[in-house]
Amino acid sequence: MLKASDYKISPFELESVLHRAPGCRRGCGRPGTRSDPARGPKASVVLAPGYEPTRETASEIFGHARDNLAPYLRVRRLVLGDLPKTTSGKIRRVELRARESDPADADQTAEGEWRDDQFPELKEGGARG
Repeated sequence: MLKASDYKISPFELESVLHRAPGCRRGCGRPGTRSDPARGPKASVVLAPGYEPTRETASEIFGHARDNLAPYLRVRRLVLGDLPKTTSGKIRRVELRARESDPADADQTAEGEWRDDQFPELKEGGARG
């Protein structure tokens, strides 16, 4: 279970929407950092062939999540890149948690990481392209 803003979220619920997002080959949901002001779920996504880790790709995935998830389930941070796996092919979530940056750097974003507040066009009432 993921916990975000006092909601308990099933990773399956979040990941099943991510898997249907354009450009997403595999996705993994996880809780955001405690110091993150958005306090929503974070997702790591492996891109499908032909997709690059660009702003446009991140916007498409955020838009898909916004259209298909309840507000409290929406992804607040998105990391585009590889997922660490075990020899049997399962995602090593413990390694994903270990990759998290220092909580004091919550306003900083790592390479390949996007925040939903970087896409004002996706907010309610905003124009969708």
